[in-house]
Amino acid sequence: MKGTTNKEATLYEDLAQSVAFIRYKEEVHVQSFDKKHLTIIGSGRSAYVFKLEGTNKALKVFYPPYEHLAKKEAEIYDKLKGITSFPELYESGDDYIVIDYIEGHTIFECLVKGIHINGKILEEVDRSIVKARQLGLNPSDIHLHN
Repeated sequence: MKGTTNKEATLYEDLAQSVAFIRYKEEVHVQSFDKKHLTIIGSGRSAYVFKLEGTNKALKVFYPPYEHLAKKEAEIYDKLKGITSFPELYESGDDYIVIDYIEGHTIFECLVKGIHINGKILEEVDRSIVKARQLGLNPSDIHLHN
């Protein structure tokens, strides 16, 4: 993990704890969160992602019963340290991770919106997947939406 101060680690933990989830039928929604410091930027099958205001960092908070995935993802990002195509891990806790916020479109968004994808970008994605595999990782979470 990139060096964070105790003050930053406490802030990240407090922000993660400000997030409350509610389950409605089969879906999980955010019920409340610190709107002064967080903006929802995405969600997936196990977590919601927030942009930390005034930074280039994202807070990923895992909802029940997927909290255990925070530790697993932190370990994966730690292995990927140094591969510039992947976000850097700054901090992790029982149910959250803090990583680089990377602005831009996903490959899926480019396809849907008709945005041209430079061939060099696709080559970089391929190289990054190869590097991850060389580290013993199976990049199963790399898909068009990420």
